[in-house]
Amino acid sequence: MSRSAENSMVGTLLKIPLKLVKLQIKLALLPVRTAVRLVRRCTESDARPDDPYSRPSADPISPLEPSAPAQELEVAPSDLMKQIDAGDELILIDVRQPQELANSGLIEGSLHIPTQDLPHRIDDLNKEQTTIVYCHLGSRSMDAAMFLREKGFEDVKSLGGGIVGWESDGGSIASL
Repeated sequence: MSRSAENSMVGTLLKIPLKLVKLQIKLALLPVRTAVRLVRRCTESDARPDDPYSRPSADPISPLEPSAPAQELEVAPSDLMKQIDAGDELILIDVRQPQELANSGLIEGSLHIPTQDLPHRIDDLNKEQTTIVYCHLGSRSMDAAMFLREKGFEDVKSLGGGIVGWESDGGSIASL
């Protein structure tokens, strides 16, 4: 067997456990995602009489807040820049894969904990400190932020737009 075929087979075998960990995280986050969808549906401005989850937007007794929980978990790149410039103590976690990191670098001072490693490294993190999680565009980091919230992190947010949003707002990237 050639060396490249052997490396390819090892690479394929290593991907299997990663897929299982990703599946476990997605299954753990399923109730949260369902709840977020339900809240979004309930806060729609147009009431639909045939939808038991919708409510009139002009309900004088108990108006619904317009912001969905997912928005509470997100921080804009410009706001994060202000926090960093102000010297706020933050834990920045890059949840992208190593190959993504090698291609684009990371925000200076960030910890690199790929998504699949997060459940195993959670005890290394301070639940009391403000934590900002980011990825390429913000989707995986939102999942990671919800996961951390479920595990007792009170002040955790996902960077809106990910590293792409950070760069487009003028944020600097440290190369590896």
